[in-house]
Amino acid sequence: MVTIRGTLPNNLELGGSATFKNGIFLASPTNIQYRAEGSLHLEGSKLFLDTIKVRNLDRDRRGGAALASGIVTFDGLSVSRVDFSVTSKGILIMNKGSQVRNPKVFGDIVVASGSKPILFYGPLDAPVLAGDVDVLYAD
Repeated sequence: MVTIRGTLPNNLELGGSATFKNGIFLASPTNIQYRAEGSLHLEGSKLFLDTIKVRNLDRDRRGGAALASGIVTFDGLSVSRVDFSVTSKGILIMNKGSQVRNPKVFGDIVVASGSKPILFYGPLDAPVLAGDVDVLYAD
């Protein structure tokens, strides 16, 4: 169960926890669909993504997956900061269908995290992407 208490715009308190399975979403910038499952909890002004597993659809890359965890910090209803860590042994992040979104950059690209996880953190107006990324396949 998830609870949201307080007054808008900046005095909200989050609480509770949730799990989800068999989620599906479209990554709009690359036009790729993924399946997702995981657990999260809310505390104060933070959303903790305890464990999130994102998988490629079998038609795109059988066995492609990534594990993520992290924190989303809110200021009222706005996201003020994100802190994510991602690891993967291999996940498809772009394919020929990505041409629909970007006609200049497309093709099959499979990546994995290297010896260090992939980190995405900071305020949304100036986020940082860091870590090791291994390109397993690019076409």
